[in-house]
Order: sequence, then C-alpha cells, then structure tokens
Amino acid sequence: MRRVIRGLIVVPLVTIIVSLFHAPAAHAGIWQLNDGFEYNPTATWACWHTIDDPEYVNGCRLPYLDAPNPHGGTTTSWIQGHSGWSDIGRTVSITPYRAGRTMTCAAQIYGRMITGGTQLNGQLQVIDSATWRYTSIKKFTLTKANDLLKWRAITTASWVPAGKDVYIRIGIDGENIDNQVDALELDDLIVQCQYT
Repeated sequence: MRRVIRGLIVVPLVTIIVSLFHAPAAHAGIWQLNDGFEYNPTATWACWHTIDDPEYVNGCRLPYLDAPNPHGGTTTSWIQGHSGWSDIGRTVSITPYRAGRTMTCAAQIYGRMITGGTQLNGQLQVIDSATWRYTSIKKFTLTKANDLLKWRAITTASWVPAGKDVYIRIGIDGENIDNQVDALELDDLIVQCQYT
C-alpha cells in the first residue's frame, strides 16, 4: 500500500517537473538538489520560532535520527508550534548558475502531520537570498481526518531564480486549535532546475 501511495505522489511530481522543464534537448540542462536530512543537517538547516510558549515547545528538532517512519533514509526533521510560527530552512546554491540563460525551477518537500489537532496550516517558501524577497510561496493545509501520519508532497509552482542562491523555508502557524500543538515531520527536499 505504501508503494502505491508513493507512486500516486511521484507520478504527478514527475509530470509537473517534465511539463515545467520541457525544452529542446540541444539547449536543456537539468540541475537537482536532494536533501533528506541524512548528512549533517545541523550545518545546513536552521530553525526559528516566534515566541517561547510556556506550555509547549515552539521550534524544531533537527535532525530526528532513526525516525520510526521516514519518507526515505533514516533521518527526518520536524517543526512544531502551539502559538506563533515555527519554521526550518536552508540556502540552496544553484550550480552552475549561468547568467543570461533562462532557468525554471520547482521545489518539493514531504511533510507528515504528527499531532492530533483538527488542521495544520503552513507554507513552503522560496526566497531570493540577495533581497530576501519571496520568489514562490505554496500554502498548504493538512487535516487530521485526511492527513494524520501520512506523507504528503508539498510542491511549489515553477519559479525563475534571480541569482544562484535561494533560501528554501517551510513553516507552520501554531493556531492553538483544540488546545493542540501543531507538528509537521519533514523529509526529502528536492529542488530541480532546468536551463533552456
């Protein structure tokens, strides 16, 4: 069943990536970053939160070694918040970056709702590192009824980077619905770009 669900998630991603990056073969070049939190994530990823909640921990766990149900590999991370927001992010350097050539990119990360609140709201963001302006924002909502303990792909629309460095960040809003902490387990970031 798990393979069927992964297939249902992977096939649409491949379709999106192929359609986003379709270009004549003579001019195309694909670059991809894969980060499953497996190799020294504390040196690559950073965590923030808005307030220190006296009742619950706002923030993240980085890395979550030997996670009991990772999407891939053995390590994940998670963010949680009861009130305010919590997020995790990292710089991605697109290499080689070729100024003057058209490039289209997309980002995807897998998230799994791991708390019992009614719903969890968040955003996957791509930020221009030079100006700190948003390049792409993908809002998402996961619900207890449909998404609890299930890995879900969160994918941005296609975007064009202004420079070689972007910042990928995923965050949740601790909304204190039903007096529950919101928590999202994360795994397998993919950033893919194609030159045309």
